[in-house]
Amino acid sequence: MTNEQIGMVLSICGMLVTVFSFQLKKKALLLAMQTVGSAFYLVSYVFSNGGIAVILNVIFIIRNFLFITAKENKKRAMLICVLLWIAYLISYLCYVIFTPLALSEKLWNLLPVVGSFFGTFAITKSNANSLRGWKSLDSISWLTFNIRIGLGALGGIIGEIFNLASIGISILRFRKGEGIFDEKDR
Repeated sequence: MTNEQIGMVLSICGMLVTVFSFQLKKKALLLAMQTVGSAFYLVSYVFSNGGIAVILNVIFIIRNFLFITAKENKKRAMLICVLLWIAYLISYLCYVIFTPLALSEKLWNLLPVVGSFFGTFAITKSNANSLRGWKSLDSISWLTFNIRIGLGALGGIIGEIFNLASIGISILRFRKGEGIFDEKDR
């Protein structure tokens, strides 16, 4: 198998776990499943030269553990969120400075960082549907990035399409009259 094929298989595994995670009702379980998905994506991006996506998925695994173990405390959650945003920016700046890429490639690698901002902000939400709504913006950024990578990120491409569908389905399943970007708890 080529590196691209290995990356594709691993990204498909990540896709299956991540898509399923949005159907879970409890936030901690959803995050645990997404951690497993991030681990698969991390290794898949290593094999498919995913650039900044490798670094971001390491941070996602750490992020998910922080939020799984954190008690529901909005101030602490926002502090963690801001610190993670800083980590994303530092990672991106280091990546841009230390990799000899064309400006267009450096800009393409900014897409997952933008998605990471949305995804991390989503995790600060105690309402699972609000979390899903913000994660949809994360998925759109990653979908665009994965399309740019191509076949090695096939699982990521299909996964983000399925994630968006799964998010929509779960929002409909678990709705109780609130908007998806509201913070009202059920």
